Amino acid sequence: MKTRSALAIAVIGAASLGLTACGAGQISQTADQVAAVDGASGQTEDTAVNVRDVTILVTDSSQASLKFTAVNDEKVGGEAVNLNSVTVDGTPVQLAANPNIGSGCSLIVNTPRQNEVQPSADRAHMCAEYGIATIADPGAVPGQQREVTFSFSNGDVTVNAPVSKEL
Repeated sequence: MKTRSALAIAVIGAASLGLTACGAGQISQTADQVAAVDGASGQTEDTAVNVRDVTILVTDSSQASLKFTAVNDEKVGGEAVNLNSVTVDGTPVQLAANPNIGSGCSLIVNTPRQNEVQPSADRAHMCAEYGIATIADPGAVPGQQREVTFSFSNGDVTVNAPVSKEL
């Protein structure tokens, strides 16, 4: 009886050790995943400016909009930055916004329709400027990506932005 008990314990021990080793040293799928955000993100080399949620939104016409938020992460009282230009695959984007971003403030650029959604009274407490960016005939279809370059007074940010259909 003792040999059967000892054999059973040995088999259980070996099985548990073997099963435990299967997970050792493996890289988990979630270790390198980023948050599920629609658009691309990037920052200047000095990390003072972050560009978030960069997305090209196409419509049924030959126009498209560029949606993004640029945040000047300098502490309040720090230096303002200027958005000098934006290009999509080397083609200039038409920006209808104040390109000066104060320290601790944001530049929120969206489609004309989305910019109308939020009433201006809701914006009064925010340190943010709002604008619209249009791209004439980008030749892009939903599901593709395009290279978008933002040139700020303190450096450039280049991201591969997804192309999506405006809802």
